[in-house]
Amino acid sequence: MRVNYSPSGDRIVTSGWGLTSELWDAASGEELFTLPGYEGMIGLRQQIVGNFSPDGALIAGAHQAGGPGWIWDGYTGEQIVSYAGHTGFYLPEWSPAGDRLLTVGEEDSSAKIWDVATGELLQTMPGVAGFIGRWSPDGGRILTNGQPGEVIIWEAESGAKLLTIRASTAFINDFRSEVTSGISEAIQSMDWSPDGAYLLTSGNDGTARVRDIITGEEILRLSVDETIDSEASVGSSIIAAWSPDGRRILTAANTDGAATVWDANSGKELLVFQEHIPYSVDWSPDGARLVTFSLDGLGRIWNAATGEELLAFAAPTSNVGPYIEWSPDGSRIVTGGEVGELKVWDAGNGRELTSVGYRGFSLSPSWSPDGDFIAVSDDFYGNVYIIPAWQSTQELVDYAKACCLIRELTAEERELFGLPPE
Repeated sequence: MRVNYSPSGDRIVTSGWGLTSELWDAASGEELFTLPGYEGMIGLRQQIVGNFSPDGALIAGAHQAGGPGWIWDGYTGEQIVSYAGHTGFYLPEWSPAGDRLLTVGEEDSSAKIWDVATGELLQTMPGVAGFIGRWSPDGGRILTNGQPGEVIIWEAESGAKLLTIRASTAFINDFRSEVTSGISEAIQSMDWSPDGAYLLTSGNDGTARVRDIITGEEILRLSVDETIDSEASVGSSIIAAWSPDGRRILTAANTDGAATVWDANSGKELLVFQEHIPYSVDWSPDGARLVTFSLDGLGRIWNAATGEELLAFAAPTSNVGPYIEWSPDGSRIVTGGEVGELKVWDAGNGRELTSVGYRGFSLSPSWSPDGDFIAVSDDFYGNVYIIPAWQSTQELVDYAKACCLIRELTAEERELFGLPPE
């Protein structure tokens, strides 16, 4: 099940393995309206996907089985336009300005750009594989899969193919590339730089590379892990991510147990964070800190300028590793995973603020834009939970007193919860 907050945080759209998406009031949990799917698919359980436009005024939807896509009013549920022309699963992606919609059809091997106001088809780009496409930050270019071993950059205005980057095997999945075989230099991840001028890729040959998006020229090659044998490294994973300002690159390998920060211009190695095998890494919103999670069950927060380990905390472990993400203001971290437990941590002292259990598993809890709530879904039972993201134990106590408790805490209870005496 997918859960998406509106940009303002007042609404949530959910979609799962059914024929509809639903819009909810994020404060009350009231269902505002149902977004209907493709009637021709009644009797089949196929996923509908709903995404808010950048301003939150519209919702774009598409059906896994093909058929038409829709754009609805994000407040009334009224259908504004529909668009048709794909077969097979496709995901709608809004342009940064919100005036166009990008879809990629899995079965018809094409990407299409649509006018949001009219539903008019503006461009068709053939020879595309998979069902994922991504806009550049300025909306001028589009990134898609090509034929096996290709990633293609297109001009959004004309639909012209600008550049084809060839690797042995590349396949973008949810904006990230995944290895589909153990052939040398298979692309594992790919991401635009914040200014849209470069592409950062990582491969199972143990390297991360920066390419110019105009020429495709390789600008930098970072040797993340020289011990990786690309001919037999299907299980190897290289993580590469730009810093928020685009001046640094963070890499990590699940083989050598180190995360490294590099200068994005010179390729100079700036910092190395030695720990156990890293599974997840993330920059803080301001780029001043890093959080890493390793398979030893520890999360660690680092000073991104000095490499100093600021604190460590015992995050949940699972077969797939946790989902880990900073709150919008950088004060807290949420972790979640297959174990059916979500935890919120104080990023300043590593203290656990909130722990919530749920049935099934979810890999992607989502912060509200103001950081006051977290939405999480379980994939097995179709439930969606909206959880207050308390910033302190005292906030949790105040909430409990308001909803449930009828007495003040005793001095012993305050001491037990680490609260100062009254």
